[in-house]
Amino acid sequence: MKHILLTLAILLTLMGCTNKEKKFTPTGPKVRAVVKFVEEGAELIREEGIAAFDKFRSDETWLREDKYIFVWGMDGMRYVYPPDPAGEGKIMLDLVDDDETPIGLQFVKIAQQSGGWVHYRWPKPGDTKPVWKSTYILPVKAPNGSEYLIGSGVYGIK
Repeated sequence: MKHILLTLAILLTLMGCTNKEKKFTPTGPKVRAVVKFVEEGAELIREEGIAAFDKFRSDETWLREDKYIFVWGMDGMRYVYPPDPAGEGKIMLDLVDDDETPIGLQFVKIAQQSGGWVHYRWPKPGDTKPVWKSTYILPVKAPNGSEYLIGSGVYGIK
């Protein structure tokens, strides 16, 4: 199954299935705050490795209402997802938004390209109607050499 998903990711990349809005780079105070938040989370992983994961799940520095850090492996494995910890430990390459945009593949692709923004429609926690969400993704390497992607997003800046 893992090989099939990786093959699919490669084919989609070669076919040009990329973020529809890849040239849109958001700006403003909310955006700068998300970038700083993700950069600080990446630094914590560089320093502490997977010991940082528990902090992302429980420490109010990293988890407040709809503001949180998530962490995936570069293979799409979700390691940290505070809104729904039951969703951790799953390969997320097939994750799509309400418009069938392959955001799981986009997260990994953006991380492989040194990081950036992914824009998609997603419901706010507790809602069912999707709204625009922009997520900032960075690749990060833990002290043991393991590579991850880390991200956080903001609603409604598109």
